[in-house]
Amino acid sequence: MKSDRVNPGRLRHRVTIQRPAASSPLNGFGEPGGPAVTFAAAYASIQALQGREFEAAQRLWADARFLVELQYLAGVTTEMRILDDEGRTLNILDVEDPEGNRARLVMYCSEVK
Repeated sequence: MKSDRVNPGRLRHRVTIQRPAASSPLNGFGEPGGPAVTFAAAYASIQALQGREFEAAQRLWADARFLVELQYLAGVTTEMRILDDEGRTLNILDVEDPEGNRARLVMYCSEVK
């Protein structure tokens, strides 16, 4: 039987989740273009998508490259981004609570170049 909790030993990356500042202006694409503010800091598991997982994610989000998993955190949305301890910035494409019991969050992300 698979546990619905996140194994804390797998949460090896210190991440900062940021949200757009309330007063940030929109850029030419209608996206927030201004500064971001810290929403939360947490430990997460960041995995590059591979094989079948990668193909399945590509069907829904062409830019999906990473699967980020962490303990459940209320309020995380696709307007936010993740800064990881390796210096990457990841845009959140989808946020899921797979079991629906607020035990963990799974996010599909793309890397900002």
